[in-house]
This record gives sequence, structure tokens and C-alpha cells, in this order.
Amino acid sequence: MEKRIVILGSGMAGFSAASQIRSQDPNVRITMVSREQELPYLRPRLSKTCFCSFPKNRLAIVPESWYQNQRIKLLLGKRAVRILADEKRLLLENGETLDYDACIYALGASPILPPIIGADKKGVVTLHSLTDFIQLRNYAASARRAVVIGGGLTGLEIAWELSQSGCETRIFEAGPRLMESVLDRQSSQVFTELIQKKGVSVYTDVSVKEFYGQEENKELLGGIRLSDNRQFPADLAVVSCGLLPNLKLALDSGIACRQGVLVNEFLETNMAGIYAAGDCIQGRQPNPKSWNHAKISGQAAGFNALFPQKPQIFSPICEPAILNAMGTSLCSIGDVSEDGSKVSVVRQEKVSALNGLFLVNRHDGEDFSYSKKFYRNNRLCGAVLLGDLSQMNAIKQEIRKGGQP
Repeated sequence: MEKRIVILGSGMAGFSAASQIRSQDPNVRITMVSREQELPYLRPRLSKTCFCSFPKNRLAIVPESWYQNQRIKLLLGKRAVRILADEKRLLLENGETLDYDACIYALGASPILPPIIGADKKGVVTLHSLTDFIQLRNYAASARRAVVIGGGLTGLEIAWELSQSGCETRIFEAGPRLMESVLDRQSSQVFTELIQKKGVSVYTDVSVKEFYGQEENKELLGGIRLSDNRQFPADLAVVSCGLLPNLKLALDSGIACRQGVLVNEFLETNMAGIYAAGDCIQGRQPNPKSWNHAKISGQAAGFNALFPQKPQIFSPICEPAILNAMGTSLCSIGDVSEDGSKVSVVRQEKVSALNGLFLVNRHDGEDFSYSKKFYRNNRLCGAVLLGDLSQMNAIKQEIRKGGQP
């Protein structure tokens, strides 16, 4: 009998798992179950898409014919409500059941919506799905003043698109600086200065207390109020405060979870025959919830679900965080921390001096570029590039090899 593998989720992790399985075995029966009605699509492109020219036909990872040719069954608009691990059976909300020999849990994560008063007002949105994007685009069509809550990669991309569409745009970040998880203090400051020169205002170390309504219609967003009672008018607010793994189905089914679905080095859960991949997992290393991490974890989970007797160890690789917004490009890769307990900070202005912790090369003209390289034990461990990313691949390879400068 042909082996049956069910994949829960149609994001990059789920798609990569299906693609990997089919490349290894032409006969296994593959079924993908997704709550969304759309074909698996390029989710990161949503925050990089011009609101005026929405290329819906270019969002799909592959056309529908690919699934037909690969004999991958898509169950779109379906929601799983329970995994019966002992019976190796999946229950769907509509009463259908699916039997499996192996199951891959790749349900991803959902946007975090902080407990802000008035978050249910019309004009307050998140951006994670195609449905979210269409709603955001509709609001943006008439918005004059927009606020973005969150200064991470996605928040900055959204802020730039809103600014480009003609909205007066402000960014509000609860932390001490923008992109705190991937930029050191100095690099964040340099980038923030560049953003503000582009006409986008930035506020850090702030807490949004309330979305208040318009005077004539309290259900419509009128602006935001901070914890210090400062007010900023806005008719559109995009909340981009990170992602929370989708764990309800796992928890309801007895799969062990903490901050994510717990997996071992082979991406196995505590339930026999059930693997997990993508933004929802918690393993030995931090989960960056990135496109590439979802892709390679999906591939590994797919391979191991197919060949449980000879599983491959999942080893995340060092990949850059890349932002193309604010009229420039930004790349952060590796360890860019400046913890004084680990390293001493030595600054050098000459690019030829390679014995310091980092190097800075900054130009403030139209050809603005900035690079900062971090060294630990005389080895390159991280870098930030702004403007000119031509060194990115060479730096990535050097970090991976642990090469000396």
C-alpha cells in the first residue's frame, strides 16, 4: 500500500515538505490541508507589494497545475480540529477524516495583537494573510495619516509602502530602537536617521495605550493615544508586533508545546509519526520565523517523515535578514551583539584595519553606504550592510566557514 503523508499548513514549510517528499518518492500519497482558500503563496511578498498595483497572479509559489502534475492533493478552506495520534487519523471541522502514516505539523504563526484599548476599531489591521492585505489595501486607498505599531522588518516594509502611497506615516516601537533583534545600537541609529530623512517619523520607547475613535463615528479609527497621553491622529493603523505560533491544534491533540511545538534534532514531536516545521516549532536553536528557516525545516521534516529509519539532522544555517525599503537595502547577518562580557569593543576607521571588533565605512552622499563587521576571537561572526549589499554573499560564506579576516 502506498504511504500516506498529510501536511497541515500551506505556507513555505508545508510546501517545501510536499516538494521534498515528491522529489524523493513518486508514489507516496501527499495531502495538504489549509485553512486558507488560496493556493500556497509567497507570504513575505505581502509587505513588499505596492498597494496600487496588486499582482495577485504573481503571489502563488507555483501554479495549480504543478500540484496536479505532482499528484499532490490540496484541501483548501479546510480546518483540522484534532490529530488522533494513536489511530493515525486527522479530524476536520466539517466531519471528514484523513488517515495517515506520517503527519507534518506546519501551521505557522499568527500576528500578535497587544491588549490595546480599541483594537477592534475599523482601520486597525494586521498583515499576515492575503485577506489581511486586501483589507489593508482598501483602507490605504483613502487613508491620509497612517501609523505602524512595531519597528521590525515587516513593520518597516509596510511603513515604506504606506509612505509611498501618499500617507503621512509614523512608526511606533516599544523597544529602545528599531530592529533591535537584528541590529546593534549604532547601526539602528544610522538606519533610523535615514528613515526620518525619507519623511517617515520614528518614535521609540513608547507604549500605545489606546486606538481612539473619530468624533463623528467612534467605530472608525481616529488616532492613537500613548501611555504618556500623547495623541497622534490616524485613519489607518497597522499592528506589526511579531508572531505567535499556532499551537491550539497541537495542544488539543496532546503534542508537547512550550513557546512552540517541541521538536528534536530530526523535527519529531513527542507523538510517533508526527513531525513539525516552520514558524511554529521550538527546537534546540532559536526560531527566527524566517522564510528560509521555514523552507529548510520543511524539507527536513518531509524527508524524515518519508524515511523515518534514516532521518537527517535539521541544522539551521546562518542566513541574512534583508530589508528593501526606505529607498535603500539593509542586510544583517550572524552575531551582531555588543555584549561587553563577551568581547572588547575596538573601533577602527580605516577599512584596512581588521583587528577590531567591527569596522565602519559610512558615506552620507547620494551613494550612501554603511558597513559594520563584527569579529570574535579574530574571526568574522556578523555584519550589517546598508545601501551597498555587494559584500553579502562573501560575508555569509566567511561566517559559515568561520574564516579569519
